[in-house]
Formats: sequence, structure tokens, C-alpha cells
Amino acid sequence: APRIRYVTRYVSACPGTIDQGQVQRVAQMNVGALRACYNRELRTNNTLRGPLRAQLKINTSGRIEDVEISTPMRSPSMIQCMKAALRRLQVPASRGGCALVPLSFNFTPAN
Repeated sequence: APRIRYVTRYVSACPGTIDQGQVQRVAQMNVGALRACYNRELRTNNTLRGPLRAQLKINTSGRIEDVEISTPMRSPSMIQCMKAALRRLQVPASRGGCALVPLSFNFTPAN
């Protein structure tokens, strides 16, 4: 009897491609909106500081469908504000399906 072999291959949920550098430039140009969310929360918690990592899910029309944020800063209202700010970014469309783009920021109080 013939032997059956199974081949398992990981297929990305978002196989599309996008110029990640261009998306990062757009995010950096609009970092003021994120800083405003941070500064608003800083008024109630003056010890708030740290890194923030975001992952944008961008569709083929350039719309940001989803934003995932991970940060050690514990402020649900700030995170929701930042998600909303990132969803408003105007980015290029992805090709071949949705694309995932990671972004990193570091927030400290301004002197």
C-alpha cells in the first residue's frame, strides 16, 4: 500500500505586501495624535512611560481594518485613544490581500 505523507505549511492570514517604510513614515508624521493621547493620560498618572508596539492590519484599499497594541503602560483609555488615532492614518493600499505592519514608539514625559 502507498504511504501517505502530510505536508503542513503555514499560510499567513494576511499575505499582502506593502511598503512598510512608507507606512512608518506616515505614522511618524502623525505621532502628534498619539502624543496627545499620552499627554491627556499623563495628567492623571504622571508616572506613565514606556514602549508601545502596534500592529496595523491594512486592506487592499488602504484602510486600516484593525489595530493591536501591546504596552506595559496600564491605561485602557489611552490605548483606545491611540487605536482610534492609528485607524485614522491615510496609508497606501496593500497588494495581494491585507498586510500587517508593525510600529514601535516610546513614550516619556516631555521636559
